[in-house]
Amino acid sequence: MNTPRETFVAELSMEDREWIEADPRPVIYVSAGTITSLTQEQVEKLLTSLVSDKFRVIWKISRKAVRSTNTLKSIRIVDWLSLTLDHLAHYNVKLFVSHCDVNSAYESIWLGTPILCLSMFADQFEMGHQIHDTGVGIMLDKLKFTSNHLTSSIHSLLEDRNFN
Repeated sequence: MNTPRETFVAELSMEDREWIEADPRPVIYVSAGTITSLTQEQVEKLLTSLVSDKFRVIWKISRKAVRSTNTLKSIRIVDWLSLTLDHLAHYNVKLFVSHCDVNSAYESIWLGTPILCLSMFADQFEMGHQIHDTGVGIMLDKLKFTSNHLTSSIHSLLEDRNFN
């Protein structure tokens, strides 16, 4: 009998599952949802922070929004992903960088995946504060975060046993 986690992982597309499992490094799943658009400055800051030989990234974002994707061997840019839950359920996915909408946040918390919140609007700010205050993730200010702050937050969430 499959566990709930295994049931969700089984729903991943073969392409996504093969990519996630092709390398033993941890995977960071990045998504700002289907409505939110990141500014070019936010995209560049994220991109700078996500290039690493210590982890790989699957990022749901329009290919048009990310410049120079040819040099990003450790980052997989996809225009669309199936359910967030399917990706977060995979044991190799160790961190979720999210806009912190209610559904994504609850799915990540349920699976025990730490969250780096970049809340964009509405109730996402409250959810981001709750995630930060309860210690299941870190919230950064979408207008003030720097690449260095983002990088240190990523490493804290991946390496600190309190988050894993």
